[in-house]
Amino acid sequence: MKTILSKTGVRKLNREMSESRNSDVQLAFLLQDWEDAYNVGGMFRVADACGAHEMVFSGRTPAPPNPQIGVTSLGHHRRVQWRELGRNEEAAVALKDEGYSLIAVELADGAQHYMEFSYPSRVCLVLGNEGKGVYGT
Repeated sequence: MKTILSKTGVRKLNREMSESRNSDVQLAFLLQDWEDAYNVGGMFRVADACGAHEMVFSGRTPAPPNPQIGVTSLGHHRRVQWRELGRNEEAAVALKDEGYSLIAVELADGAQHYMEFSYPSRVCLVLGNEGKGVYGT
């Protein structure tokens, strides 16, 4: 038997889940030079599901009010705080100055699995360009 929730039921469930999340880690995402606004919209949904504090865009990453972001975010772009910080290097320096530990998310030899990583209390996951990956600083 399937359980079907109304929009109100989903909102209530989301609120309850948000309140029960472990708030020991303040999470942010840095999107470096993303090219596809639809991908940005999808990332808003992921960020909201993770309880992220904010999303930061650098380089040429599209930002709201881009209509493609609104379509794929399904409204989550209105729930997650976001800001633009110019060039990739400037964004990384600014986030470090704000106390974030920057962690690159990549598929690479020697990479540590995200479930086994010991996260600092203020962490920003750096997500690189869809084709070129993370830009170093």
